[in-house]
Amino acid sequence: MVKAVVGAGLGEQPVDIAVLSQAGDVVFVSKGWLAGLPLFSDRAGKVGELKAPKIDWVGNNFFALCREFVGPNAQWVAKSFGAQEHSLTDHIEEMLGLVLNGADTQHCFYAIEKNGVLQHYELTAEGCSNEALGAVIRHRARSNSIFLAAGIPLDSNFYEALFNNLVDGIIYQNLEGYIELANEAAQEILDFKFEGNNPDEPNKQSLLSDYWTFLDEDGQKLSLAGNPILRALTKGAGLQNLTLGVVRPDKELVWLKLNVAIINSPDTNIPHGVLISFVNITAETEARTALEKASERLRLALDGASIGIWDWYISDAEMIWDDQMYRLYGMEPRQYISVREAWEQVAHPDDNQRVLDELGELLKTKRDTISEFRVLLPDKSIRHLRAYARAVLDEDGLVQRVVGMNWDVTKEVEAEERLAHIAFTDELTSLPNRLAFSKKLKNTMKLAEKYHGKVAMLIVDLDHFKDINDSYGHPVGDSLICEVVARLKEVLVGDEYLARIGGDEFALILDNVRSHDAALHYSRRIQKIMAEPIYLMEGPVVNARVSMGVALFPDDGEDAVALIKAADLAMHQAKKSGRNTVLPYKQEYSSSLEKKIFLEEELRSAIRDEELMLYYQPIIDLSTEKIVGCEALLRWVDRAGKFVSPVDFIPVAEESGLIYELGNWINATAFKQLKLWQTLHTDMKYISVNVSPHQLQNADFVKDIQRLLDIHNVDPRHIQLEITEGTFLQESLNTQSQLRILGEMGFRLAIDDFGTGYSSLAYLKRFAVDVIKIDRSFVMDLEDDPADRDIVKAIIAMTTSLGFDTLVEGVETREQSLIVGALGCGYGQGYLYGKPTFADDYAEQYIGLKSVANR
Repeated sequence: MVKAVVGAGLGEQPVDIAVLSQAGDVVFVSKGWLAGLPLFSDRAGKVGELKAPKIDWVGNNFFALCREFVGPNAQWVAKSFGAQEHSLTDHIEEMLGLVLNGADTQHCFYAIEKNGVLQHYELTAEGCSNEALGAVIRHRARSNSIFLAAGIPLDSNFYEALFNNLVDGIIYQNLEGYIELANEAAQEILDFKFEGNNPDEPNKQSLLSDYWTFLDEDGQKLSLAGNPILRALTKGAGLQNLTLGVVRPDKELVWLKLNVAIINSPDTNIPHGVLISFVNITAETEARTALEKASERLRLALDGASIGIWDWYISDAEMIWDDQMYRLYGMEPRQYISVREAWEQVAHPDDNQRVLDELGELLKTKRDTISEFRVLLPDKSIRHLRAYARAVLDEDGLVQRVVGMNWDVTKEVEAEERLAHIAFTDELTSLPNRLAFSKKLKNTMKLAEKYHGKVAMLIVDLDHFKDINDSYGHPVGDSLICEVVARLKEVLVGDEYLARIGGDEFALILDNVRSHDAALHYSRRIQKIMAEPIYLMEGPVVNARVSMGVALFPDDGEDAVALIKAADLAMHQAKKSGRNTVLPYKQEYSSSLEKKIFLEEELRSAIRDEELMLYYQPIIDLSTEKIVGCEALLRWVDRAGKFVSPVDFIPVAEESGLIYELGNWINATAFKQLKLWQTLHTDMKYISVNVSPHQLQNADFVKDIQRLLDIHNVDPRHIQLEITEGTFLQESLNTQSQLRILGEMGFRLAIDDFGTGYSSLAYLKRFAVDVIKIDRSFVMDLEDDPADRDIVKAIIAMTTSLGFDTLVEGVETREQSLIVGALGCGYGQGYLYGKPTFADDYAEQYIGLKSVANR
């Protein structure tokens, strides 16, 4: 069966094929071979057409036929092999001899001159893996791919070897619809195992069954009538180059390029089956589909992004637009349009010439360009477009075309305009903001410089605004800001420029002001109008007070930055002077600021380089004269070995925001030290640390101090937090809340420097205070000043009645100690009992430990 099918299939093919045995005898030739080859064409009298009955190729020796019939006009082309030493016939014999003896594929090129023109051909000889096979020879023209093959044996083993070595899938199916032959390639491509053709158990596999699902080129399932086998049988003729999809048994989809040939009986010429040959083109099909999908995605992306594509041919000014381009320009679709016509129809008059100039520059420089312009739509609205253009050069480097794309950026431009408004406007008050103020000030100063004028600027800062925000919430704070703005506007009488440059800061530009006195006169009008109470809805009655600084151009600053800085320094000096006042700028303010800035930088370095340390001063129980605790005091010795007083650097730390980092370090160091001493079985009851009001204003203070307690495993009952009296008096809701939480956690709360501020019994009732510390200023003259003695006595009596402990600071003499003890004070602290010392020294002097302080 294999021999019959393969022989019929190949024999009917119009290709030039011959098959040789191992001895070189011809065992098979195709119809194309019998039709006559150019190799023998000029000896047609001896080897001719199919009708020549006396020429029988099969059975004759190929070498003998070549020596007898190769025409004299056929010449071997030596190519790069050097001089031609023997004839074409000799070369063919040499080539075939090599192949028949196991050599690799061999090629022979020859040419025949016809009508003065050389025509080139190629012979290819290839050995066969089957031992019974000799050689397969293919013959082809170099231009039209005609093949000559040699080497298929006579018996069925030869045909089966050839059949199964084909790369293409081949299936022979009989007229009953069952597969009788399927080569290995077919079985692999279609994912099935051919069951063979056993006479006792006929094979029932069929390409007409539902074992496979056939799809048309568009992926639609084919009906049975659409099956290519039935179509060929119905038509009575073969089908060529069909593209089909096949869903295999493993559910994988493969795509095939398929031919169907009807095989007739050689005796009766009646069809006895069909030969189906096919090539797996799945990879090519998937690649093409992926490319189509990618193109579609790109098209969708361009349409979704409102991007139009254009192509301009320079030679004839022809412009090709896609559909999106017409939509962008609000025009009816036309395939071609000239550049000038398209542009002049829709270009905004203010952008017209500029864009044409940019296009001309692109043609000159040949560099990519991006341009932005406006177009006028038919409904008179304006659309903002952005264009990208690239020059395409010819082989001579000249611009042949310009390609590019346009896209709609109207929303982007409008958003930028809105952002610009936001960038220069304060959202709450709609006043110009700091950025706008700086720009306006620069322009005003330029004009003043040009006409030799002066410009004054005024910074207005609302006093205690943070306390109002913290106490009553931001909505009340916002209402206050808006009322302040309304009052400031009442003061404006001419060309003054008012801006909000900070949360509670405003600035005014006073043009044509000739002196500080004139600016101060103007600021007093502001003070007067601010003196009236402000009634806020759903809030308190507020007496707004402002601190102001005045600076004059060019006297106090020659540029905007310097002038703003001068006015700001003057304002801060006004705050230090008691608030609710106005001061003009003085040079000494800058010197003070420079010192402060220098100290701040030094402090940052000290924290980073660990120059800071804690000293400890004992606290004494006056009734037993035993140490019950100590206070941790921050000390700083700079790199030059100079002591820097806390009076100088603590305010800098508070103003710069470093106090929180510094406070956390103090707490961590003190907690660690306490745990060490307690581990060594000392009688240390507590360590006292100072807490700045700025630390309590941080919402994370309680969380951070709890974290440090957990890290060092310290009981908060052994920690005393010293907080200034003013902190308890603050109306900040956050501060008050954190103080209550700290008391509930078990910390000892001590009021530091009691009696030096605005003492009030009310806050003593609101908070769980444990200790009142009487300031050293009442102790200094205690021995000689009856008034101080009476004050200390009154404080002790009051605190005792409220259940608080009393601690006196600054005790330096034995007599002072005896007096405060006699007045009922429980605890004392001062040089009499011990000076602040480093932890190692403290442990050795007051605890009896040596070299264990920082173990």
